Amino acid sequence: MKKMYFIVNLVAGKARISKKLGAIVDEFTKAGYYITIHTTQSGDDAAEWAKYACHHGYDLLVCAGGDGTLSQCLQGIMECEDRIPIGYIPAGSTNDFAKNLGIPTDTIEAVRYIINGKPCLCDIGSLNSQSFSYVAAFGAFTNITYDTSQRVKNLFGHAAYMVNGAAQLNNIKAKKMRIECDGEVIEDEFIYGMVTNTASIAGILKMDNFLLDDGIFEVTLVRKPDNIFDLDISS
Repeated sequence: MKKMYFIVNLVAGKARISKKLGAIVDEFTKAGYYITIHTTQSGDDAAEWAKYACHHGYDLLVCAGGDGTLSQCLQGIMECEDRIPIGYIPAGSTNDFAKNLGIPTDTIEAVRYIINGKPCLCDIGSLNSQSFSYVAAFGAFTNITYDTSQRVKNLFGHAAYMVNGAAQLNNIKAKKMRIECDGEVIEDEFIYGMVTNTASIAGILKMDNFLLDDGIFEVTLVRKPDNIFDLDISS
């Protein structure tokens, strides 16, 4: 029998995952999995329990939650030598990365996608010893994900990020940067920058011509504007 470690964020999205937990476990059990369940107790404990799954001979890690829960699980697994595959059941407010992977939005369909699907490769980035698969960013609005409470996200979905971001427009500060890439040098002041491996950011920004497994991340930089209506984007 295959061993699965199942990490669940019960408050992600609108906390609907808790109502489907029994059906999820039933689907996995019928597919031949012996399941150990851990419900997250803090913002970063998923990483520690993902490492536990790697160290204790589990065949598969499955996480149910938002992009943040998935990111924590990836962080834990990337810190291990004996890494195991991850299955993802999207249950957050936006679920951008799940859309990139083609994971169904219906919970039970996502479970069957894990059971019947084939593992796929995905680029993982590293920044200051932290791993990421979706986005690493600096500057304006990057604190929104952390400052927007779970209760507000549950009420308004990804629109909560937009409202919180609009409230911060008057506090935007630029950072002077020197960027070197492929023999070219860019020096300027930027209010925002991100390294991404996704088609969409927070359900708002759209990216074209990207691949999840090409070994390349996309870079977007927003120069300091003369006014709020004059934004210059360099990729």
